Amino acid sequence: MAYPVKVIGIGPGSPDYLLPQALKEASLCSVLIGSARALRLFPTEGKETRLIDKN
Repeated sequence: MAYPVKVIGIGPGSPDYLLPQALKEASLCSVLIGSARALRLFPTEGKETRLIDKN
């Protein structure tokens, strides 16, 4: 079974500049992977999250 991977840009990192399509795509996924700053921009309730940090 294939699992699609979507890369969702966060622009300059402010919720004010986050596109509605980015929020829609994030709401449809089951796993969110990103930096702490990026993950804070999306609702994560009910989703698996994976934090990417410097290490």
